[in-house]
Amino acid sequence: MPRQATIRYVSLRNSLVNLPLSLYAPLVEHRVRAQGVAVHLSGNVKGKNVSAHVGWTGLAAASSLALRGAGASETVEIDPQYAASLGFAEGVMVEIGLLHDLPVAKHVATEPCSADDWEIIELHANYIEESLLSQVRVASVGQEVDAWVLGRTRVRFRVVSTDPPGPCMLSTDTEVSIAPKSRTVPRPASKPSTTEPVASTSTPSFSKPGVPLRVIPASLVKGLSVPSTSATEATLLVAPHTLESLSLAPSALVRVKALRPPFTLSKATAPANATSEPVARVLKPQERDAAPATKDPKKSDQEAKEETPVVARLLSDASVPIGQAVCIGVGSALVADWDIREPTPATTTTAPSITSELFVVPSSVLVLLIDMLRRPARLSGVDALLDEGTNYILHSFAVSAPSVTGLLVLGRPGSGRTSVAREVARRVQGKTCAHIIYRDMSSLAEDRPSVIKDAWRDLLDRSRWSSPAVLVLDNLDVVVGAEVEHADSSRQRHLAELFLSLFKGSKGGVAVIVTAKGTANLHPLLATSHLFGVHLGLKSPGREARREILATLISTHLSTSSHLELDPTEPPNYISLAGTTEGYSVSDLEDLVKRSVGCAVERACELTPALSARDFDIAQRDFVPLALRDVQQSGKGDVRWGDIGGLKETRRVLRETLEWPTKYGPIFAGCPLRLRSGLLLYGYPGCGKTLLASAVARECGLNFISVKGPELLNKYIGASEKSVRELFERASAAKPCVLFFDEFDSIAPKRGHDSTGVTDRVVNQMLTQMDGAEGLDGVYVLAATSRPDLIDPALLRPGRLDKALLCNMPDGNERLEILRVVARKVSLSPDVDLSDYTTQTEGYSGADLQALVYNAHLDAVHETMLLPQSSDTGSGNGQDGRSVRVKQFGAGELGQKSAAEETALQRRMAAMMNPRRSGSGSPVKPMTNGEHAAPMPKIEVDDGHLLKALRGMKPSLPADERARLDWIYAKFSSDRSEGLPAPSGGGGVGQRASLM
Repeated sequence: MPRQATIRYVSLRNSLVNLPLSLYAPLVEHRVRAQGVAVHLSGNVKGKNVSAHVGWTGLAAASSLALRGAGASETVEIDPQYAASLGFAEGVMVEIGLLHDLPVAKHVATEPCSADDWEIIELHANYIEESLLSQVRVASVGQEVDAWVLGRTRVRFRVVSTDPPGPCMLSTDTEVSIAPKSRTVPRPASKPSTTEPVASTSTPSFSKPGVPLRVIPASLVKGLSVPSTSATEATLLVAPHTLESLSLAPSALVRVKALRPPFTLSKATAPANATSEPVARVLKPQERDAAPATKDPKKSDQEAKEETPVVARLLSDASVPIGQAVCIGVGSALVADWDIREPTPATTTTAPSITSELFVVPSSVLVLLIDMLRRPARLSGVDALLDEGTNYILHSFAVSAPSVTGLLVLGRPGSGRTSVAREVARRVQGKTCAHIIYRDMSSLAEDRPSVIKDAWRDLLDRSRWSSPAVLVLDNLDVVVGAEVEHADSSRQRHLAELFLSLFKGSKGGVAVIVTAKGTANLHPLLATSHLFGVHLGLKSPGREARREILATLISTHLSTSSHLELDPTEPPNYISLAGTTEGYSVSDLEDLVKRSVGCAVERACELTPALSARDFDIAQRDFVPLALRDVQQSGKGDVRWGDIGGLKETRRVLRETLEWPTKYGPIFAGCPLRLRSGLLLYGYPGCGKTLLASAVARECGLNFISVKGPELLNKYIGASEKSVRELFERASAAKPCVLFFDEFDSIAPKRGHDSTGVTDRVVNQMLTQMDGAEGLDGVYVLAATSRPDLIDPALLRPGRLDKALLCNMPDGNERLEILRVVARKVSLSPDVDLSDYTTQTEGYSGADLQALVYNAHLDAVHETMLLPQSSDTGSGNGQDGRSVRVKQFGAGELGQKSAAEETALQRRMAAMMNPRRSGSGSPVKPMTNGEHAAPMPKIEVDDGHLLKALRGMKPSLPADERARLDWIYAKFSSDRSEGLPAPSGGGGVGQRASLM
């Protein structure tokens, strides 16, 4: 028996209902699945019987639970939009019937309710297919079915037929078909033919059909012979084949009228920066007649201009391509470049009286924009990329590709990707007379997807109308970026699907050039799409490319400035500048040249500025390239090769591997073998591994990034790998760069011995980064460890960490060299012979020897401070002027000062009383006393201090520990010489074989 309930609106966003509690409880008690229940609703709404078949959500109406026991009628909850489409109003009493025996539909045919619904279904077909059964359970002929895309956009379609007939249940075996519903564009009413006779003294009559032609700029036609045109008429140059098709004699008069495109451009999506190249006519004369026509207020100035016919003299020129036309002379201002014009033959009984007053600029127009036709700047260092991109587009135009041709230009900011895209488009235009349309997508970054879609459709329609055309979409990754983790990426995916649906479904004759920072910055749907057949990757220019770019930039500045010249005595050396600008991008080189020109102008003052090599040296001071401005680099320090004692062989290999390829780049560029890019420094603690890395950062002229273990290790899955990727990206941006990993065994131990798996993931990611397909170009990896046996063997094979350098314990000669290097920083007594201490320091490391000298110097300082001093500062011989007696007043008696505070106060008082100093630097007492204070004694380290420090020290590395490390290093070196070590066998549960 049907139950009665009241309709209650609840935003469910589906085509299902929530049942009253009286129906919900029995269904749950008998464990009836919601997918097998159909609900029949019937009621009387405003005197009209309304019924519908819907599905059940499997839930009870919350309003029924709230009103339980209050005596009110039960409620059935339904989405308000869906209820309105069915005809149910809120508060209407309906009868509810449950149907358990409806057949399962084999096929359901539907159609969208509107063209908008069909477009949404096309864009989100996959999502609707996956989520339809969770929103719709029952289909009935003539009934509307609603579905929500991503819980926001409503899609409406109506059921046309079902198999079997009648209400049916939907299941996973049901086939649902949706018929397309195209958008019908109303055609404008046909205009009456203008064949009525007119006065033969002023306007010609037209009798023959015309030929559609595309107007191109005269600058694109090579070898064009510009005729001497009359001051009172325009001239239209066409190919001889076009003139024959019109069956007209040369110099015939024709009427040139613009053809309107079959689409309407959206004014909201055509901002001022959506420009075409080259710029169209900017001089816009207006027609002035004796009897001016009344302007239609509904038509814009552009529409009125397009409808204004231009009478021109038709001439032929063999250099004009077939299907194109060039308009010059008076009246050409009304014929914009890239318009589609139809010249119609004209017959007149008398010559038309076209006077100079026909096209006159009104006196109110005071600003005239002049189109400066300049020779485009030459791009240096990217000739191969330009040829590849140009040939790809020309080939697609030649074979009449059935779809849009896509070219993707990738590069970091400042790499010149926009200039490369424009240059490719310009080259294609010079070969095919293609129309260039440029649009910067960053201006649409904050707009709604519907606005962006309209903008893309308008650009594509304009390109198809003036095909062949090249559409340049700059910075597309700003609009269609990659998906971000832990954030809603539905907007990016929606825009990516929109872009592909528009451009992949379009016809040929259009090439799309897209620029982006990289494939990782674009949405994966675009990056992996077949729309872009060629990817042009712009990298940092090499040495030879930088030399060409610098020469081109300097010559451009010299040619554009009449007050600048090169210094004949010291001209810039392009080869030297190319060597000192490693890692600079094109924009960095341009900024450097501008800074150098500014230095030359500033130095010259009123004289003629002469650009010299010294100006570039000044400009490079404190100049940070664009790629390094956001890169955190470690300090290079002040350690030089001369500050390191011993380790001669290790220093030699480091210089060959890191310094020579940068210093002698042209020589190593011709080497056919792959250069080493990874080094492992291993050895005893305190033997100079980290000191060598500091010297590398200072001496090799490379950027230096030091890595600590906590910067990379993270317990969350994916975080450590991301840190490693970002680290190598930083190094690539700062190349040539050295990545220094200290205590490498703690960052990349053997895999399989970490209970958390963090270091295993770090090792895997480092293997990928260090052995990629492209290799580490300009990035060197330097690792230091005292336990090389704990490092994962895969990182030690050739191709990753190619060479392992042992930092051994110093022998007698090396200890003497280390002592002499360290002793340069202190003052030694002349009678000290450091060679006497080489035998007494057997087993000492470099750090131990440094501590020996520093401890001896500290003893000498303490000994000097303990020299006897007089406490009387009265009138004496000035020998006790170093001490100042202080009398404290007031709060000074509250506490006793420490020795450090007392010393600091003494220094302040001495500085106030002795403001002047003698030429030797010794403090001088006030001139009122006329006596000089005694100079501070010189602190010297003698044998006594060294012997005292030596007696208080012992080697930091015990003998048994050294013996164990000797065995480890000997086994490690022998294993590397014979091959990779075999993986160790699995240990017991909880054992860690890598931690010895």
